[in-house]
Amino acid sequence: MAAHPSQASIAHACEPLQIRIRRFPRGYRRRLRKLVRGSKPLKELLYSFPGAAFVLAARSRSPCAHGQALKLVAAGRPLQEVAAALDLPLWLRRLPPEAFATPVRRLPDGPDFARAIVNLIPEAAAATPMWLQWIAFAAEACDDAFALWLARQPIFFSAQHGYTIPLLPLATFAWFSRRQNETAYRLIGKPWHGKMRFHIAVHHTRQWFERIVVKHCLGDETHGRSWFETGKSRGYRIVPLRSRDALREEGARMRNCVAAYWSRVSVGASLIYSVRRGERRVATMEITRASTRPAGARIAQLEGPGNTRAHPDIWHAAESWLARQGSFPTSVEAAMARIPPYCSRWQAIWRPYGAAKPEFGAPLLQPRMPALMRFCADLKTLDQRHRP
Repeated sequence: MAAHPSQASIAHACEPLQIRIRRFPRGYRRRLRKLVRGSKPLKELLYSFPGAAFVLAARSRSPCAHGQALKLVAAGRPLQEVAAALDLPLWLRRLPPEAFATPVRRLPDGPDFARAIVNLIPEAAAATPMWLQWIAFAAEACDDAFALWLARQPIFFSAQHGYTIPLLPLATFAWFSRRQNETAYRLIGKPWHGKMRFHIAVHHTRQWFERIVVKHCLGDETHGRSWFETGKSRGYRIVPLRSRDALREEGARMRNCVAAYWSRVSVGASLIYSVRRGERRVATMEITRASTRPAGARIAQLEGPGNTRAHPDIWHAAESWLARQGSFPTSVEAAMARIPPYCSRWQAIWRPYGAAKPEFGAPLLQPRMPALMRFCADLKTLDQRHRP
């Protein structure tokens, strides 16, 4: 696929060379002027393939690749050959000079990807540098499908206005979503797919990440264990419901929507119990954190079958049981703050990703509390901002 000489000439006439060069990052303008000085083919490359001209000026490829590409340009060879010499996808020629703010890393180059990506290039040139960097990150940290999905999201505009997009947790969520044999997959509520809406992916990434924190950062501590054991109070049994299946069964038996509380239960925001007289279920109870109570816990809901009001005897039994409990179990934030620097439980869950993506897995395999707490905080902020 060669550049049509007249097209480059027309572009050159419409936009003078110096103005064209000023559209590139300031730190590379001098190199670009030196590159194109006295060479008409290289000047035309600034218009027909800005990315290739940028890579040549930056000398971000090997000397052999650099020399080969210069020879191909001088000989008037098709842009496809120049792109191959520089290890650049040909679709990159569609991007404006403003897009090349940093050295160009590996980018997807499959035919299906190329056909799709050219329709997703941002109209605003100012948005293209971040857009391009995110595509490169997504392809390397996950795969081409995730990169194409991320390219469709208009979130780079939001990121330009000041809040952080936690790309690494999103990438690992997508990566583990296609690996059903891994432990991390079994903690995913709804696996990622290429048509998933952005706010849904963020929400499930946040829940998944927080589940990992709760299940793999607390070690074998016994603090708060009584909350997760069946208790007795005034002739009633108070049975903790800690799995998705247990919540579904309770919802079916009690004709309520408690199954929908799995996302809260899985991250420790709510504790759900089945109150029983013998084997008969008589009420469903939700316990949540309450800073105003001595133990930091309160009865948020206590309802009979079909969401009817629970009998006063059941309320008395539940309140008596609650008064004997210790402090509310450790929150996600508290668990995160207590991660040891090299927690074996934590490392085990991330090891498959670290083996496949060593450059990106290192921050997860060797966790540092500030970085991981920032991931949780950024996911929480993003989830709240994009929640419909």
